[in-house]
Amino acid sequence: NKSEEPIFILFDEFDLLIQDRQMLLYTTFELLQADNSPMLFLAMSCRLNVLDLLEKRVKSRFSQRQVLFFRPFTIDSIVAIIKSLLLLDNLKDLEFFQTWLTIANNFNDNTKILLKDNKFLDLINNYCQIFTNVRTLHNLIKYIIIDFCSDKDADVLNFGQFKFALEKLLIDCELQLLKDLPFLDLAVLFSMWNLERQNIIPYTFEMIYEEYRRFATNSANLNLSVFKRSTLLKS
Repeated sequence: NKSEEPIFILFDEFDLLIQDRQMLLYTTFELLQADNSPMLFLAMSCRLNVLDLLEKRVKSRFSQRQVLFFRPFTIDSIVAIIKSLLLLDNLKDLEFFQTWLTIANNFNDNTKILLKDNKFLDLINNYCQIFTNVRTLHNLIKYIIIDFCSDKDADVLNFGQFKFALEKLLIDCELQLLKDLPFLDLAVLFSMWNLERQNIIPYTFEMIYEEYRRFATNSANLNLSVFKRSTLLKS
């Protein structure tokens, strides 16, 4: 009940506890399953597969909620990952195709020079905060390759392609979609968002329409017209 003090249990190095203390975990999780139990259990581990080490009876009582944290990338690690993704390897397969081998070596040599350029390093340093995982770097390389392949005259990478790729990476796709929507559709989305903000979930079309009508009526500065239900339904 409300008079009880909440209990916060933190297990560090959770993977070490699993080795020979699963009965303790089972008992703890049983307590957590009780109604109105004022307990929160938080486990920390450096192993990504730590839940696979649990016995079935223990794992079935775990909430399966996981939050993954990674060490922030340094500039050196970012450049190393970009280098590993961009450089062409297995060039021995091209030794019988001298022209292609020359092109591949030229591409690799120029890429290595570009990755050491101060202008490039300053660019990466300015956008370092967006590289929170390897997937982001993969998306960056994808945009670079697309831009590189679209230029038929290009045979090596340049600084402009990296800058263009970073600008594409920073585009908010959801915001771009909203920019293209008619004003009525935006008003409907706002009405739905306002209902969710009031924890009114789920909601019906009638509830959305009443919220839209209230919003349109009270927003005198926007000069909104109150459309009929049939018009709103089409949007």
